[in-house]
Amino acid sequence: GEEKLSDGDLLIEGDSLENNLDRKLKASGNAILKKGNKTINADLIEFDQISGEVYAIGDVSIESDGSKLTGSSLELSITENVGVIPNASFSSASKNSKSMFNNTLRGKAEVLFLEGEDKKRLQNASITTCDAGQDDWFIKASEIEINDSAKTVNAKDAKLEFKGVPILYSPLVNFSFNNERKSGFLSPSVGTTSRSGFESSIPYYFNLSPTSDATVTPRYLGKRGAQIQG
Repeated sequence: GEEKLSDGDLLIEGDSLENNLDRKLKASGNAILKKGNKTINADLIEFDQISGEVYAIGDVSIESDGSKLTGSSLELSITENVGVIPNASFSSASKNSKSMFNNTLRGKAEVLFLEGEDKKRLQNASITTCDAGQDDWFIKASEIEINDSAKTVNAKDAKLEFKGVPILYSPLVNFSFNNERKSGFLSPSVGTTSRSGFESSIPYYFNLSPTSDATVTPRYLGKRGAQIQG
């Protein structure tokens, strides 16, 4: 059965275990480290009991509270949740599933930095809220910051791609992936019509006041150029 660990407990296991100088624990072969709500799996995990630093390599995955990160290696301060994962993929499922928007965010990054419990910073990354297996649209950016508690995304030098075709560029994009009101881009809708060719609409939502709002949608129609509707 699943073992529920209290916050102070740490469990490490593997095909072989070493303890160096009563300080470093090294698990190799199907290595697992569990602490609080986190589970780390890798081929090899080293844990420094004094500094709280974790080093892992080979098919690394970290799971906690419905979110999962994978990568080629991991360096992590387990107490601060500050660390770095190269060649990372991630999916973070929102606990609020009542949203009218799909609020599972997933993507990949050349390097992913963990900056505390709720923040991730991604370099040379692509993200989407499409369901797994549906890769219709992605935001690709040189840097993306994700705040999991506020459910917000900020992206620098961002391109919106639909089926591999870039349809929008912005030096800065921010949007939220929850159902709270916030100015920003919402999940885009894209389609094709025989009359106008390729059609894309990206709603930009203005939260003017708690009782009024406006959604302005720039539309790009392949055969006719751009329009705006509101």
